[in-house]
Amino acid sequence: MPETAVSAAPAHEDEAPAPSTVGNTFMRQYYHFLAKEPQSLHRFYKDESRWCHGVGSHMEEPIAGQRAINEQILRRGYA
Repeated sequence: MPETAVSAAPAHEDEAPAPSTVGNTFMRQYYHFLAKEPQSLHRFYKDESRWCHGVGSHMEEPIAGQRAINEQILRRGYA
């Protein structure tokens, strides 16, 4: 029986990260920026993004767009 070539690279290099890994990494970075660099938090959003803030049972209307989201973050004193 002929020998078959075995790849030297581990199989896991070709695999996408688990969704939980992606989510946890995103949340860690998002909250780091919220706490340490809030003036840059808007970079997590795109022009198509929506941002909604609420307190208790009161939900505000969503804000659309990166620039408007940045203005709202600054207005709320996060930065």
